[in-house]
Amino acid sequence: MITPRSLTFIFCEFDKSSKKKVKGYLIPTNKRVLFLRKNLNFIDKFRYQTIINVNWFKDGLLERGLRIQYGKRKLEFDEMFNQEQMKKVVTLF
Repeated sequence: MITPRSLTFIFCEFDKSSKKKVKGYLIPTNKRVLFLRKNLNFIDKFRYQTIINVNWFKDGLLERGLRIQYGKRKLEFDEMFNQEQMKKVVTLF
């Protein structure tokens, strides 16, 4: 059994719905993309094979956001500030 390895991570906010937003970490691994709450509790995992499209967008003055078309779902992660971590995440998608 191969254990997933984290390739990088970035702190952000996951917009689970229009009324529910969760702060935590977006973590691309060699197997899939994970999202963990700020206290490191597991929230969700996304398989690379199901990701159809990935788009960065401007989210405020200094922030960026990431939209992922995941099958029929549209995932949105925003409030990303760390430019160096964003560059690492970009290269993985």
